[in-house]
Amino acid sequence: MLTNMLRTKKLFIFDMDGTLIESLGVWGSAEVEFIYQVSGIKVDKKEIADFRDQFLGSCISSDPYYSWVAYLKECYHMPGEVDDLAEYRKSICFKILEETVSLKPFAKELLTLLKENGYLVSLASAGALESLNRVLYKIPATEFLGNDVFDLIMSSSSVEKLKPAPDIHLKTLEYFNLKREDAVIFEDSLVGLMAAQNAGIDSIIVKEPLNKECRKVKDMATYYVNSLEEVYNSLLEIVQKRPKIR
Repeated sequence: MLTNMLRTKKLFIFDMDGTLIESLGVWGSAEVEFIYQVSGIKVDKKEIADFRDQFLGSCISSDPYYSWVAYLKECYHMPGEVDDLAEYRKSICFKILEETVSLKPFAKELLTLLKENGYLVSLASAGALESLNRVLYKIPATEFLGNDVFDLIMSSSSVEKLKPAPDIHLKTLEYFNLKREDAVIFEDSLVGLMAAQNAGIDSIIVKEPLNKECRKVKDMATYYVNSLEEVYNSLLEIVQKRPKIR
C-alpha cells in the first residue's frame, strides 16, 4: 500500500520533465524546429524525440547534449560550427519552453506539504543545468520550483552516466548520508523507472499520457499513480498523525 511505504521515507527524489512539469512535447517540437530552420529538412516529431532519448541514454560523453547537436550536424549536413548550432538549438528550446511549460497538477501542493513537514526534497534530472535553471528561475509558470523547494539539484553535469544508470540517485543518497530504504523516487518514464530499480530505491511512477511507454511502465511499476494528488492525499494522512520529522 502506498501510504505504508511512504511512512518510512525521509528523502523524496523527483524527476523534472513529465513528473513535476508538463514539458514532454516541448523537446520534440524544438528538435523539429531546429532541424528545419538549419537544414530545411522536415522530420517527424515523435521519431526524432524517441531517437534523441535513446541517444542521450546511451551517450558516454561528458556533455551529451553537445554530442547530440554534433550528431544532428553530421546527420542533416548542417552548416556552421557545433558551438553555434548548440546555442541556436538552445534558444529555440527555451522559447518553446517559456511559451508552453506548466506545473503538473498538485506538484506545488505536494512539494509544499513535504517542505512544511521537514522532509528532504531533491531534484534528479537528466536535463542540462542551464535548462533546469530556466525552469526554476526564469519562467513564471514554474518559478515556484525555484523558491528553495529543493535541498539538492542534480543535473546531467552532476554525473558521468545518465539514466537508466543509477549514478544520479546513488550520488544523491551519498550527499544526504542516507540508505536506499530512506528514499523514494518519482518518475514518469521507463528509463527513469530503470534508473530507480538499478539504484535499488522504491519508486512511484506518475501517469504521463504523452509517454510512449506509458502502458509498459504501468505494468512494471511497484507503485503507479494517475496524478500527484494521490501521493499528496496519502502523505497528508501520514503527517496529520505524527509530528514533523525535523
